[in-house]
Amino acid sequence: MSRFLRRHPSIQSKLGVQLDRSRHIAKDRTVIRDYFQKFQRIIQKYNIRPSDVYNFDEKGVLIGKSARRKVVVRRGQKVPYFAGDGSREWVTVVETVRAAPSIADGCIVPPVFISKGQQYSEKNFRYVFWKSEKGYITAELALRYITKHFDLHTRAHADNGKRHRLLILDGHISHTTIEFIEFCMENNIHVLCLPSHSTHLLQPLDVAMFSPLQFAYGSEVDQWCRNPRNESMSLASFFLLYHKARLRALTTKNARSSFECTGHFPFKPQRVLDKIDMKDNADWEQDPAGFAPGERKPFDHTKPIDPAVPPQTPH
Repeated sequence: MSRFLRRHPSIQSKLGVQLDRSRHIAKDRTVIRDYFQKFQRIIQKYNIRPSDVYNFDEKGVLIGKSARRKVVVRRGQKVPYFAGDGSREWVTVVETVRAAPSIADGCIVPPVFISKGQQYSEKNFRYVFWKSEKGYITAELALRYITKHFDLHTRAHADNGKRHRLLILDGHISHTTIEFIEFCMENNIHVLCLPSHSTHLLQPLDVAMFSPLQFAYGSEVDQWCRNPRNESMSLASFFLLYHKARLRALTTKNARSSFECTGHFPFKPQRVLDKIDMKDNADWEQDPAGFAPGERKPFDHTKPIDPAVPPQTPH
């Protein structure tokens, strides 16, 4: 292999990352195109502003886990070890990011924390703590999220609910119950489910927010563990460190970037489609937005939207 590569300097060897078959199938352009068409039609029909488009997702956090870091050791030493907290408590964090956040109000929606432990309240940061039997979000908690949390924190921004809102999320069964959908329909909240196994391509939080957040939190835990005066990690210290990490990672710049690199705003499906290997893409070359002839072209997200203008009727 090495001699072959030396003879052909234009190519190189790289380790491949295994992708399960269902996720590979989901990378088909037809599935991605269908998703973007649905997204565009909802935006156009209901005149939804970028500032009223949200993405919601949850991520598990091991509260005592620090970030991986490079350690200087003597040559020949095998695995370098460094001090860690050792806490194995698991917390699910539910975050909601907005497509066009402002510096004044940032992400608007504070996070929700879910744990198997006792109910906890952290009022200093406006954070919410819920408990569940397994420490994960359930249908009951998802309904509480949409009715008592998301709507509570976004209704005023949407002209007291008169303007339509769009919530992008994965299609987990807990997010698509009849009660969940009915509440959204009654309150001008449109739910757009991501295609199965496509969050690594289409979900703003997954693509551009959770990774820097995880690293920032790990760095805070690392600094905490270095201080001998600090006790073992507790929920109180977890909230403090997570808050610091959140301020570093969930910035307005990163929020906008997350919707941009996933093709939502500016509306450029090709950003995602270019990542998908496909032999025959002639039809997409004719229309870089990926829409068939005769369909409306992508909306101009830079053009001011007048809420007084009645919604467009789809063809």
